[in-house]
Amino acid sequence: MLHAGRSYDQLRKKYNKLIGDHEGLRDDLDDLEDVNDFLTSRYTHCFGDRHELEAENEGLRDSLRKYEQQALKDGEQIATFLLHERAREIKIKRLERQNEELSRGQTQSSGKGRSESGGSGMGTDETEDKVVFSGRRARGRK
Repeated sequence: MLHAGRSYDQLRKKYNKLIGDHEGLRDDLDDLEDVNDFLTSRYTHCFGDRHELEAENEGLRDSLRKYEQQALKDGEQIATFLLHERAREIKIKRLERQNEELSRGQTQSSGKGRSESGGSGMGTDETEDKVVFSGRRARGRK
């Protein structure tokens, strides 16, 4: 019976050890489930953040496209304005040159530096200066 008692004690120790191991494994499993729950919540949170960021990014891209289109329109308007300003400057210089030529022509013809009619030395010029535009306006379209 001693032999049976020893075997029983050894089996009891092994059983208690297995129960302890089982409880330890159960605790480990609970810990792993907690970690899994945490990681699942973080993944869900990050995944949601990712969708929000993608939507915000798309909104920013749309805004950028609109600003680029507006910048192109503004650039075209500025270029047109500068073109018209340059054409106006050229016309003014041309008129000033014609005015000087007319003044010199009247001075030489009258010999006095002023016209005999007492005017300012400016004659009338029936010709019209034209500024040449390229593009749509040159083809008659607005």
